[in-house]
Amino acid sequence: MRRLFIVCFVFLLAVPSAIAQYTNNSVFRFLNLPVSARAAALGGNNPALFKADPVHFQLNAAYLGSDLERSVAIGYINQLADINSMFANTALSVGAVGNLGIGIRYTGYGDLERMDQTGATDGIFRAYDMALSFGLGRKVGSSFSYGVGFDLIQSSYDNYSASGLGFNGGFRYEELDGNIVLAGAFSNIGTQFSSYNGLKEPLPADVRIGVSIKPEYVPARLHFMLQGLNEWDQTVPSDTEAPSLMSNLARHLSVGTEFVFSPNFNVRIGYNHYTHEAYKSDEGFDFSGVSFGFGIIVKRITVDFSRNGYSNLGGTYQLGLRTRL
Repeated sequence: MRRLFIVCFVFLLAVPSAIAQYTNNSVFRFLNLPVSARAAALGGNNPALFKADPVHFQLNAAYLGSDLERSVAIGYINQLADINSMFANTALSVGAVGNLGIGIRYTGYGDLERMDQTGATDGIFRAYDMALSFGLGRKVGSSFSYGVGFDLIQSSYDNYSASGLGFNGGFRYEELDGNIVLAGAFSNIGTQFSSYNGLKEPLPADVRIGVSIKPEYVPARLHFMLQGLNEWDQTVPSDTEAPSLMSNLARHLSVGTEFVFSPNFNVRIGYNHYTHEAYKSDEGFDFSGVSFGFGIIVKRITVDFSRNGYSNLGGTYQLGLRTRL
């Protein structure tokens, strides 16, 4: 355990300082969408989920250190307006080297109206973002695992296109009794190969650390995550002044609870304070930032569902299917 805390300390010092220059004004922000409906229901891309499936290695490459058979997952997010996101991932063993993850992420923005400088309509066009992901992870001893990966990114908006490369990695520690998981992950550290207008922008880098706890004799799992640790100031469009110390701290935090009714049925609820602050209305608490969902296993297929609230904008729905071949 002492070595683990040393690893966490070095991780929190070294990784955020290496990418501290990256801000919220970044490109390819679709990379921060959760590929897992389970994670989305629990408040975000938590790197410390209990019994996380290796096919969700984009959340934390260390998930590839878990024991696995050949696994496949597909996912879909019905987002706001005509925006839709799709995912397909697989993970397989490569012997003593560890476990390999391969995945693809795609976000389409529907039919968009093209206009000239006078505002006159000039037909329609389509836009999309896509990333091809690779990861490699392995387990060390009985409790510790780690992993690294990268994304090849391509974006096309009408006649404009951009491409890039992003790296990610993480670690994960699970106590032998299975009651505590501690993990950290970084993602989207990289650069653009080409840009839309010749001006390169930073990738949406993120550093996260999470802990999950299974209280004894309680059929629930508690999940806590600090996100955006590479950038302390978590501002939102409605801010008229710099957020206070406590406000900034709260905006880094997301929490979630997973109620385990049986090995084949779970109910989840989460809260992301940054999302709440960014999308809340003036009508009091309006469930912005609140998420919920469930997971059910039918034979060899796991079905995960989530809904994430965005105040007056509505909500996004995510569906995920997983199986082992």
